[in-house]
Amino acid sequence: MRRAAELMAQHPNANLVTNKGIEATQTVFRLHVDVLAREKGDGSALPWTPQHADVENRARP
Repeated sequence: MRRAAELMAQHPNANLVTNKGIEATQTVFRLHVDVLAREKGDGSALPWTPQHADVENRARP
């Protein structure tokens, strides 16, 4: 979290994201954070992972 805070301080516009649970679009099943530097018109939408219609049958660790 300290490193994430350092990275956030370096970027005036950024998202700090962590997802917990399949319905929350978690795809990496360990604690992690994503720092996404943003700029106007970057076209990045959150969440950036596709949603699956059948989340109940997705593989879990």
